[in-house]
Amino acid sequence: MCVEPSTSRATRAPRCSTPSSAITSTNPRAHRFQLRLTASIGDNHRLRRSAFHEEVPMARRALLVVRWLAVAIVAVGISVPSAHAAPILEFTGGAPGGPGANQFTFGWGFSVSDPLSVSALGVWDEGDNGLLEAHLVNVWTSTGTLLASATVDNSSADVASPNPAGDWRFTTIPTLNLAVGDYVIGGTFGPGDPVRANATIVSTIPGVIYTGQLLFPGIGFPNVVPPAFPNAFFGPNLLVQVPEPTTLALLGLGLAGLGRRCWRQRDTLRDVGGTQGAHRHLRDGTLPTSP
Repeated sequence: MCVEPSTSRATRAPRCSTPSSAITSTNPRAHRFQLRLTASIGDNHRLRRSAFHEEVPMARRALLVVRWLAVAIVAVGISVPSAHAAPILEFTGGAPGGPGANQFTFGWGFSVSDPLSVSALGVWDEGDNGLLEAHLVNVWTSTGTLLASATVDNSSADVASPNPAGDWRFTTIPTLNLAVGDYVIGGTFGPGDPVRANATIVSTIPGVIYTGQLLFPGIGFPNVVPPAFPNAFFGPNLLVQVPEPTTLALLGLGLAGLGRRCWRQRDTLRDVGGTQGAHRHLRDGTLPTSP
């Protein structure tokens, strides 16, 4: 603040009181910068400096924690994949039937486009009321090389089917890894337990294609195509491990998105740092350098 003296301005210069926080510059450009910056910042100077010094370190720490946690969770989700057991084939419709007094090996062929891990072999339980006889279930290559066998009876595990006509019974086997290729499954059936013939819809899990019904009169490799019975006979089935996204991996992806948001918030707080730098220019009486 300047106070005019009582004497003439020509003989005496005005007295000016300069606060310790103000800065006077003889450079007109610097002086205009000081006035413009002071008017825009005003009383928010102390609050913004506090936000910069306190919130930026906190945001950085939070960002590091979130990023490392996300990486760890995604790594766990990838290294320990989740999976559930499911039959590779289901069907709807059809009618129960059987070989009468004879014994047949009923089965079907399938193609694998993605490797599978088979954990059990089973047969259809019509009516879900238990099996009356034991069934030998085999898996072969399409050329007849035996890969795995299991005996399925009433003590085998009951696995639900979406078909209300019955359920599946499965017996666990040592893990059978099926590579990409063509295979055949067959199970022995006598007069005790019926199979399903003439199914209306046959569905398989991803990576598996049903290639048609097969049979053998007796116990052996089913290599005969029964022309009068489309979509038959069910019959035998395989239980496999079907992979699915893990909860941990999905959580890790969510945390990764949160980390990105924290990163953007950090960039916003850096703008507050620009205010601190402007104060430094004002205090030193210097001009900021144009980018």
